[in-house]
Amino acid sequence: MQILIKKLHNSISEPVLKRMWLALIIAMCAIFSSAFIPAFGQTSFGRISGTVSAPDGSVIPGAQVTVRNADTQLTRQTATDSQGFYVFTELLIGI
Repeated sequence: MQILIKKLHNSISEPVLKRMWLALIIAMCAIFSSAFIPAFGQTSFGRISGTVSAPDGSVIPGAQVTVRNADTQLTRQTATDSQGFYVFTELLIGI
């Protein structure tokens, strides 16, 4: 194996060898950096949204909506908009 590597090294010129090493380093950096890209899209927060409507299907603007954490009993409140829509953002996931 060493003889083969030595023969290969002797048969390749110095500039070509340097370019090969540079290409290898760049390829390894690209592979390792792309492995971490999906992790940046993850978050520790959730979102709940919906529409409050009456039994006849009409929306209810100004309705008070409360979300409660079952473990900590902490609550957050909001009111629906003119279309009956509400949203809670930045809710801790799994707590």
